[in-house]
Amino acid sequence: MTTQTVAARGRWAFEFASWLPSESEWSNALSGVQPEERDRIGRFQRPGSVPPMVGRTNPDAKSSLIGRLMMRTLINQITSIPKQDIQLKRTKQGKPYMENPVSTPELQNFNFNVGHHGKWVVMASEPYSLVGIDVMEIEIRRREINASTVSTFLQDFKTVLTPHEWNDIHSQKTPFATLRRFYLIWCLKEAYIKAVGIGLGFDLPRADFFILDGTETRQPKQKQPPLPEGDSRTFAFLVLDGKDVSEEWSFVLGDLDETHVYATARGRPKEAIKDYYDTLPIAKNTAVANDTCPAHNQPDPHMQVVQISDLV
Repeated sequence: MTTQTVAARGRWAFEFASWLPSESEWSNALSGVQPEERDRIGRFQRPGSVPPMVGRTNPDAKSSLIGRLMMRTLINQITSIPKQDIQLKRTKQGKPYMENPVSTPELQNFNFNVGHHGKWVVMASEPYSLVGIDVMEIEIRRREINASTVSTFLQDFKTVLTPHEWNDIHSQKTPFATLRRFYLIWCLKEAYIKAVGIGLGFDLPRADFFILDGTETRQPKQKQPPLPEGDSRTFAFLVLDGKDVSEEWSFVLGDLDETHVYATARGRPKEAIKDYYDTLPIAKNTAVANDTCPAHNQPDPHMQVVQISDLV
């Protein structure tokens, strides 16, 4: 792989809760996104807040702006397209993609995904493989985490997980570990459906996830590339509609801090739904179209924490 291809395999995280911009800093950051993006960010409000939380005081507006800045910065670094010329669009399912053509053959299938929850925004990008990422804060609507609150909370999700996943969740030894396991599995499902370009409507129990942390007896048909030495992340694999798809998909789980977990999904381009597949120029790149590109079998990159100075 070329140096450019390696750089295109990005894993970024930004802890936005501690970013407290002044009005001028907020305006400067907003100037780095498209006008329609600024309008969308400006419409975020927190219901019931007095005074209304808008702009730089609104966590949703902050996370949305940071996500957009992360996209533009990474795309600029990888492709050398000036930030102001980057055209970001959304599929009918709501998945962001870059409309600009890419001349470098190694980047013909460059794609990316962003997620945010709690205090963090995360982003993943790949030059060949489909990629999805999700992050979740381990919390229960600001309530204390104990056996009772966890049990009540999980009742709301009893129809969206598989029997195997529920057994995995309930086998954990503490309420916090139980809740953490639930959120890990939830991140895996979200990362997968985001990678293939699905919005709403996916039947979540179709996807049965197995976390390979030493407690799982079932093993994947295809072993994943080893993580870098000293890496504390964990692998998972997917059984989709009863079929082990570890030859098409790889999943990695990690922690951003003590109360935030994330998951990344990488899949072969042919796995994208048509709405999203049509935005990927893979038909012009035989290696990608035939799924013979080496990057799909490379170890997952480290997560890199970025600062606002890296983005503006």
